[in-house]
Amino acid sequence: MKHIVLAVLLALFMMPSTRADIIFDQYGTPQTNNAWEYYRAVGVGKGNSSTYIPRQEDYFGKEVLEGNVVYPGGGPSNPAAGWIHQEPSLYSEDTIRIFRTYVISDFSQSIPIHLGADDGHSIYLDGVFLGGGGFGVPVNVIVPLTAGVPHQLELLGYNGPGPWQLVFRRQDGAEFANTPGVHISTQQVPEPCSSTFMTLGVSILLSQRAIRNSRRRRLQRFSVVAS
Repeated sequence: MKHIVLAVLLALFMMPSTRADIIFDQYGTPQTNNAWEYYRAVGVGKGNSSTYIPRQEDYFGKEVLEGNVVYPGGGPSNPAAGWIHQEPSLYSEDTIRIFRTYVISDFSQSIPIHLGADDGHSIYLDGVFLGGGGFGVPVNVIVPLTAGVPHQLELLGYNGPGPWQLVFRRQDGAEFANTPGVHISTQQVPEPCSSTFMTLGVSILLSQRAIRNSRRRRLQRFSVVAS
């Protein structure tokens, strides 16, 4: 029984370490990348200002998780539109919307990002404010990623009265999720399992097998002598 348990543990250690949430996009297609947590903070006390730039400290303690979302782009009719998230005006006034995820890159790179909204908008990386603007004032920022390091990326969008919209894409018009080497998940990517654990697991399995074979040979010799 022990060798079965050890085999299962070894298999778990050898599984790929990158986790991804499986979410269906707006076209019903399952996605394993570009997953974001979506929060809503209603009544942040900014007077429905179209020039207000949302900040993290303004929603702390008020945010409510609405669920996980995936937006692969502007859709089949306009795939170059980037990520466009739209909502009707219901429950929109004086509201900050928060989109949060973890991004890990296979290699170090700096990605130029374009962000705009109706109304205010901002972007944070690992809790650091990178930039933002009010209604009609999009911003271009650089998102630096270190190889193998999970970075928390957060987009904020504020809305006063009326409909609301957020546009998020690379400056070249491509989707952020399609950036080479980039992996996006709502769960922080764990460190890869070290070869030490795998080597230890193999050693334990081999030693268990050797013990069983030794016992079997002793029993066989005892049976021969007894007969």
